[in-house]
Amino acid sequence: MEAPPIQRFEGVSIVASDIAATLHFWCDFVGGEIVGEGTVDGTVPWRIGLGGAVVEIYQQNDVQAPSPGAGNQHFCWDIEPVDVDWWMDRGLSWKMRPIHVSMHHNGLELSLFWDDPDGYHFEIAAHYCTDLELVKARESRMARIRELLGLPSLPFTIQTGPAREPALVGV
Repeated sequence: MEAPPIQRFEGVSIVASDIAATLHFWCDFVGGEIVGEGTVDGTVPWRIGLGGAVVEIYQQNDVQAPSPGAGNQHFCWDIEPVDVDWWMDRGLSWKMRPIHVSMHHNGLELSLFWDDPDGYHFEIAAHYCTDLELVKARESRMARIRELLGLPSLPFTIQTGPAREPALVGV
């Protein structure tokens, strides 16, 4: 018997050691929107709408702790190729060094990766039609990629970023 087709990706659940810093990352840096408020005891998750999916974020407690995995485990969102520059500007203005900038020839992607406060990898990927377009996109941005990778490698905290009101103050 064949399985019925899956309709769509709904979302993912993670556990945060510092809910305020994590909400700051996913809302203020990444651009997600709080669509449901959670509890500080970790029994109800904060719900962040992002790119048609939901990131549920539970506060760490006695029975659950962050577990971001290692290596190539990550969450990826697609962007338009014209938006790569916006994300590079974002990293530079926030002084957030990407953990990785990559070019995937098999998927014709130019990707940037950042870590949230607990080390969950967040990727944005721009897709190109041909290998030549991908190489040109990378080469035209090489100076900015070097500038990004020249930033200090600092963990993301509630203080990260330009002066602003974080997504949730006092959580």
